[in-house]
Amino acid sequence: MMWMSPGLVGAARGIMENTDGPGLGPEQPEESRADGPDTQKVEGRQMPKTQISFGGTTHRITVVALAAAMAFALLAFVIAPPAQAHIREGSVDCYGWSVSLSLYDAGAENSVEIWEDGVKITDIADFGTDYADTGSWNPTEGHSLRVRVIAHNDPDGSNGASFDETWTSESCETSPTLKLAKVVDGGPAVADDWTLSASAASPNNARNFSNAGGSGSFSTIFGGVDYGLSESGGPDDYTAGSWSCSVNEGAPSSGSTINLSNGQSAVCTITNVFTPPDPSIDIVKTATPEFYGADGIGTFTITVHNNGPVPLTDVEVTDDRAIAVDPSSTCARPVKDLAVDERISFTCTIANLDHDGRQIFENEATAIGTGPYDKQVTDTDTALVYPILDTTVTTAAPTTTQAPATTQVPATTSAPSETLPVTGVANDQLRGFGFAGLALVLAGTMILGGATLVGQYRKES
Repeated sequence: MMWMSPGLVGAARGIMENTDGPGLGPEQPEESRADGPDTQKVEGRQMPKTQISFGGTTHRITVVALAAAMAFALLAFVIAPPAQAHIREGSVDCYGWSVSLSLYDAGAENSVEIWEDGVKITDIADFGTDYADTGSWNPTEGHSLRVRVIAHNDPDGSNGASFDETWTSESCETSPTLKLAKVVDGGPAVADDWTLSASAASPNNARNFSNAGGSGSFSTIFGGVDYGLSESGGPDDYTAGSWSCSVNEGAPSSGSTINLSNGQSAVCTITNVFTPPDPSIDIVKTATPEFYGADGIGTFTITVHNNGPVPLTDVEVTDDRAIAVDPSSTCARPVKDLAVDERISFTCTIANLDHDGRQIFENEATAIGTGPYDKQVTDTDTALVYPILDTTVTTAAPTTTQAPATTQVPATTSAPSETLPVTGVANDQLRGFGFAGLALVLAGTMILGGATLVGQYRKES
């Protein structure tokens, strides 16, 4: 069927109804054709002003123009039919969109643009006659889809091939929410000392977030996307545990990654336990010299060292002998605070070492220090001290027996006090002499054996 402009068809019908001549309609009586603004007299006849007479025959220019226009329209239809969008469909919902196009003018350069939420995602300069595409988007948000088509034979869109339309959708689901929280176990730190983060890889990173450990707020994330959980900051001396996540207030599960569906909500916590380093102290006590004289006074050198890795405060030294037998001794004393790897030494004396009649005394000293967070540390060392050779010590006399007044008791029944010579050799000293004697015996044996071998060699030679 040939396409014609409705305006052109109407004009032709009007001229046909008001024109005489063969095939052009009935001729009206001459007296009915009065002169008017749209008529004129030609050879005694009243005619429309659009008509011109040639050689006694009247031709109407409008008829000729109409015929020419119809012929041109037919030729144009055959050569290049007008562009029409036979199919022009677009639909959207909260999950995605679809577009389907079909244009009549085959071979023409028809361009199409697709815009999603204000961002052009498709731009094809010539898609031919047919085009279809689909897309998806986040159902938890509202969206817009714009389709713009410019048809080659219909650039202004008057024939419906070119168009620019926009469709919109509303959200139909709720995005998941996530809260990150910090639990602090011991020490001086607070939850806000740490920064907690949830991160997804591109292109799903638009909802990545970070917050202070004690914020207590929920953040919206994308459903169906893996989010890695991490922390940063915080003071030293804390050890982090594992992440624990509870979805919709359910049982917690461990892991540093979470993936939530739309409509879900989760709380993920991580606990940091206070684990300060243990302080360390060292004490060395030596007798200087290792022997004491008849006065029973021993001299000692005490060295205290902070091994680290933290400073020590309220450092002090205690000494069992100093406290028990010589309260005036300075071997038990407070010591200044010690920085890491700092040491202090001092010399002191203890009297009355022979208070219980023993010859060898074991003298114990203890160093006490306090590290950060009131963590106390101690260390103990012992020094041995001996009496000097050829000195004497006085032992208590045994209890005497009193004889009756009328009876003479032999002198042997009562033993007076006496002074005993000190051998000057203690058990440890005897042990040392024994080792020396053994070494001399071995040396003599080796010399004797060597001499025997030499004599034998000379005899054989």
